[in-house]
Amino acid sequence: MKVLYINWAPIWMGAEVGGGVNIYQQTMAVAMVNRGYEIYSLSAGYAYNFAGDIYLRRGADYKGTINYEIVNAPNVAPGFFNFSTPLADVAEQKVEEIFRRFLTDIKPDIVHFNNIEGFSANCLTITKQQNIKTVFSLHNYHPICNQVYLLYQDKEICLDFQQGARCLSCINPPSKQAELRKRKLTYHFHLFPEGHILWIPLRFAIKTAKSIVLSLKVLKSIITSYRERKNNQAKPITQLMPSQEISFNNDELKQVAGLPYQERRDEIIAILNQTDLLLSVSSWVKKVYIDMGIDEYRIKTCHIGSKIADLTPTYQPKRRQMNEAINVVFMGISSLPKGLPFFLNSLFEMDNGLLAKIKLHIYARGINTLSHLLEPLSRRLGLLVIQDGYHYQDIPMILRKMDVGIVPPIWWDNAPQVVFEMLAMTVPVIGAKIGGIPDFVRHGENGLLFEPGDTHDLINQLTIVLLDPSLIERLRQGITPMKTIAEHTDELENFYQKLV
Repeated sequence: MKVLYINWAPIWMGAEVGGGVNIYQQTMAVAMVNRGYEIYSLSAGYAYNFAGDIYLRRGADYKGTINYEIVNAPNVAPGFFNFSTPLADVAEQKVEEIFRRFLTDIKPDIVHFNNIEGFSANCLTITKQQNIKTVFSLHNYHPICNQVYLLYQDKEICLDFQQGARCLSCINPPSKQAELRKRKLTYHFHLFPEGHILWIPLRFAIKTAKSIVLSLKVLKSIITSYRERKNNQAKPITQLMPSQEISFNNDELKQVAGLPYQERRDEIIAILNQTDLLLSVSSWVKKVYIDMGIDEYRIKTCHIGSKIADLTPTYQPKRRQMNEAINVVFMGISSLPKGLPFFLNSLFEMDNGLLAKIKLHIYARGINTLSHLLEPLSRRLGLLVIQDGYHYQDIPMILRKMDVGIVPPIWWDNAPQVVFEMLAMTVPVIGAKIGGIPDFVRHGENGLLFEPGDTHDLINQLTIVLLDPSLIERLRQGITPMKTIAEHTDELENFYQKLV
């Protein structure tokens, strides 16, 4: 059987680009290759260069998988870069032309989409038009929310997007053009690794160019200010008064302006209802998509497997004494949705005696942005260890001596892989009772749950462990083996065979 995997991140880059979804796709592709399947992958929305127009190129092969990527795709991934152009996620002609030809050339039996970021929803329609079976794993909410998290302004769960009108005041995504310039430079300059004969002159040229651009901006600002002052001196004072502002608070105007977001959601839901099989990574994700209009019979909950589950935990059990400090770990990114700012702010509410019993270890990309919280906490905690991100292969070593893991998202986190990894390494989880987390963390059995965003409940659960460290070992004993890659491969293989 020939299977094509679709994801915005190149499969050979693993967790370094695309995070958990890409490491999942990479792992499953290799597992299928080892079972005799012919596996291809296609990515789009990541690679950009100065070649100009969009084109297809052969990527690096990875452990038997045959990989391609679409370069210079109009839709930049991750999906929030296209927040201001919602209908581009439904239809993008240039990507679809390449995708159509690609399917015609390789003739897969099944196309397994892990997302449509960088592509378009119409790629699913094209797959069906060519009579190819389609599977879509719903790892996130991008198909129904191009902000991705279903989180209004990164602060509160979006329960009503007001037919698209609320999207207008949701987020201000990073500059798409700035991101494109950055990726184009990265694409070309990565050909010259450190130590290359051109390394020093290239870096010198970049710094010189930046200095020239900055100088030109300063000069332009000075000239503009001078002209403005000179022109204004000759104008009557009435001409310098601000003109009357036009109000755009009219609800009807907002409704009309938000229609593209409503249309995006409606059209993608309709397209998803044409797929042969939708796989939900947790029971909560399944409920959300059904509530949004997905046919119930078309979607199945299928918890994914984890590579970490195949490893043998190296933790040496230790009898905990009363009042003994415990090792608490957070792993992920330092964003609002993932809950690290909420967690750190919650710690401020604990008294010094309890905080002194916490040895806090944080491995989070972008952690330096939270230094204003970390510095005062460091003086009150028993220990603070921070690192800007981590490598996937380091997870077993990081978790080896941890007592509990903290997973505190404020959004409907689909099925955070860090939960699988902590439990696989027999580290009990204190997690928010939200999204897919309760599918895996059973309160009082293998971890503790708290109400999402509730500082007092989080502190209460932490306090229970701090006052009775022996609970850690009891929770550890309640951890059952996580699903392995082999077990999940069996499930996927069964789904594939039934479809064809």
